[in-house]
Amino acid sequence: MTDRHERSAGLEELGLRLDAMEQIVAGLGEEVCTRRLQVIDGDGRARITAEVVGDTAELRIEVPGGERVGDTHVVAFATPGRSADMSGEPEPSAGVAVQVDGNVVASLDYST
Repeated sequence: MTDRHERSAGLEELGLRLDAMEQIVAGLGEEVCTRRLQVIDGDGRARITAEVVGDTAELRIEVPGGERVGDTHVVAFATPGRSADMSGEPEPSAGVAVQVDGNVVASLDYST
């Protein structure tokens, strides 16, 4: 009788755990909260990265380099900004930049 009772209790606990996991998985379909999200290609290389660095939100899309051109990134950003001496009003800005081998080759940005 004890084995049957223990199995029944174990199955009940397993059922409760499964219900809790199903609720968590269902919630993931509605919202995921994180400071960094990466999409990896088949070679394990981060191709899309969305993250918050300090006060700045960034979205980076990477195009792997070849023989003629190095790695290329398209970076979109938005920041509440800070004045140069940190004492003035925030200076929000947003923009898009194209980087090749870490060097900005084109950019468009706006700040107030």
